[in-house]
Amino acid sequence: MIDIGKTLKEEREKQKLTIEEIADKTLIRPYYLEEIENNNFHYYDGFIAAYIRKYANLLGIEAEPLLASYRELFKEKPLEPKRKNVTLIIILISICVLLILFFVLKRFVYAPQPTQQPSQSEVNNSPQENPGEEITPLQPPIVEPQKPSGIDLVLKADQKSWLGVDIDGVYSQFFLGQGETKELKGKNYIKIRYGNAKHVFVTKNGTNLGVVSATDTVVDVEYKP
Repeated sequence: MIDIGKTLKEEREKQKLTIEEIADKTLIRPYYLEEIENNNFHYYDGFIAAYIRKYANLLGIEAEPLLASYRELFKEKPLEPKRKNVTLIIILISICVLLILFFVLKRFVYAPQPTQQPSQSEVNNSPQENPGEEITPLQPPIVEPQKPSGIDLVLKADQKSWLGVDIDGVYSQFFLGQGETKELKGKNYIKIRYGNAKHVFVTKNGTNLGVVSATDTVVDVEYKP
């Protein structure tokens, strides 16, 4: 198995390049480059795999053997189990809360109200009803169901940008071209790692949030309803 960090570091030093120069050319933060060179891999991460490929391509090294070694490190390990368990717990708690609210509101709206019996004087003084007049019974109030909550993001880039997206536990990654617009929809959360955050603008549920970051290049953002 190839030593990933040692291979990349030796080639970088051979080409007399600094970590900062690599970061400028790849748009990868120096922190991640140093973690890769030190082989600080705790679990398999699609972002790190993409960084290894980008780093190797810049140095002119064939990336696939390095990626094969990276996958081999976690061949026997599950992919981020804690994160999946936390997501499942959050979903179950949300369902329980919604069910409790539904039954409480239903009981409150349709609970019978106590009626007061009229006194004998009120009965005697009340006008007689017309036998031929039709009486319209009172209708219970109509309760409109709550609209389901969710997340609707519209992303637009003024320069080509790489994005890694996790929507309710489903992960994908893609490039957003200059002037291109992308719409993402989620129910519980949308997590995005922006590879060129200074050039991506976000609109969430109709509200313009503006540019993702005015300073940082690589930014992780989580959106919730």
